[in-house]
Amino acid sequence: MKRLFSTVVFLATTLAGMAQMTPEEKLNMTLYAVINLYVDSVDKSKFVDYHISNMMKSLDPFSEYLAPESAKQGEMLFGDNIPQSEGKTQTLQHKTDAKTNAPYCVNAAYMADNTTGYISLSMFGQSSADEVRESIRELKKQGMKSLIIDLQQNGGGLVDKAVEIADEFLSKDLTVFTARGKNVPEKVFKTSRKGMFERGRLSVLIGSGTKSAAELFAAALKDHDRALITGTRSFGKGLIQETLPFADGSALRITVARYFTPKGVCIQKPYIPEQKADWGVKPDIEVAPDTLHRSSMWYNIITFSGVQTLIARTYAQEHETELRQKYTTEEDFIRHFDSLSLFNKVLAKSDELGYERSDDDMAKCKDYVVLQLKALVGRHLYGNNCFFRVMNERNNALRQALASQTEK
Repeated sequence: MKRLFSTVVFLATTLAGMAQMTPEEKLNMTLYAVINLYVDSVDKSKFVDYHISNMMKSLDPFSEYLAPESAKQGEMLFGDNIPQSEGKTQTLQHKTDAKTNAPYCVNAAYMADNTTGYISLSMFGQSSADEVRESIRELKKQGMKSLIIDLQQNGGGLVDKAVEIADEFLSKDLTVFTARGKNVPEKVFKTSRKGMFERGRLSVLIGSGTKSAAELFAAALKDHDRALITGTRSFGKGLIQETLPFADGSALRITVARYFTPKGVCIQKPYIPEQKADWGVKPDIEVAPDTLHRSSMWYNIITFSGVQTLIARTYAQEHETELRQKYTTEEDFIRHFDSLSLFNKVLAKSDELGYERSDDDMAKCKDYVVLQLKALVGRHLYGNNCFFRVMNERNNALRQALASQTEK
């Protein structure tokens, strides 16, 4: 007892005499006191994990403590995780490469009109640059003079691939973006060669689902006056994380730098209430998305449970032969196929599952679900291009971009 009292007195005296101690010393002394002097036993592992987690959360929205089961090692300093899925419906599915099982990054590439190509890019993945180049080659063969790139649901990915794709539209030796942080060397990402489409009208579609590397790509084209940006403000993710692993399998994922556009703007949305800053990428032409269907509770329920996908897939599989005989081309299908009868099947399935709906629900989403069912059947018959051609009838940003392309 006397020894314990002496230890406490010594520690108290030491603390009192260290008025000028550094914050690091103060933190270490506090940890020592809790572990060695607290009245009850303390589970050191849980205590440390809990407080490290809270410490990281206090920094910014993306710094975090990763427990052993969720820690990911080997992430690039100047890169982001590739999102496995984006969007709130089950209708946008990625094709996969049979050899690598990796998702294709170009969801669709087709001629939106006689001279305008359309490319929907879902992520900046390992194969994305090659896919975009191949799409541009094919569209040029079909007479493409102008191009629209749809990034409205692009959640980001590998920033080096964003640079590689930007290089196809920008002149050589232009800054695409810069990474800067207090404790890491500045890194400038630049174009390095002649691109495939440095001339010709270019539009980029963005929205709240456009994140990180996709925002930087759009900002680079905007800052260099290379593309007309259409849609709504992007997500606003402009921080760079590095993962620091511990021996027990846990890790710190800590923000080490910020991304800056060619004009020196950080796109990060403020995460401190007092901060006032411009953030994200603002479009040149503001176009609100068509989202009325999302306000329908019934629509969200049937989408979450996959009712539309089930009905459309079952119908397309059971009637594929007669559908191909009746609609001999993709164009013929798009012009003439009527999916209203499938909507009635959705209603019947919904009733069978006990999903309640109101007249207001129907008013908000019926037309959209009918279109969605047509697109799903079309994808079964003709692939992703058909799906996007149908669904893009409700793509307000695309319609505006097409109108802008034709303006003198």
